[in-house]
Amino acid sequence: MRIITIPLLVSLAGATVPASAQESKYLGKETRLTGCVQWEKDYRRERNEGHGGALGTGAGVANEFVLTMVKPEGTRKATAYSVTGDREKELGRRVGQQIEVYGVVEDEGKAGSGQSGDLPRIKVTAWVPLKDFCPSQ
Repeated sequence: MRIITIPLLVSLAGATVPASAQESKYLGKETRLTGCVQWEKDYRRERNEGHGGALGTGAGVANEFVLTMVKPEGTRKATAYSVTGDREKELGRRVGQQIEVYGVVEDEGKAGSGQSGDLPRIKVTAWVPLKDFCPSQ
């Protein structure tokens, strides 16, 4: 009877884990995301305008990027990621284009926040250009 009880309890405990804890399975693991490269300052400005100016000034560092229009997959809900890592500087020539990035999710960000500082972060280890434009969703 003990042999059956322990696996049953373990499976029941796993079923009650909140969604936010399930999303953490991407932290620290290599993942692949497809999205569009955008300057962080432009992303902030657009988000700020969309919220009536309530998110701050929209000032961003000129050499930082956000991967936007990312399709949610599995328990991953984010549609935009702040890009970090040594390969980030290479993305300047890909602004406005769709790419696929490979990297490690460093931070999940704050759910429901429109501020780019609260976005999940991905440390890019490699990237591949896909399209010379960003397809509309």
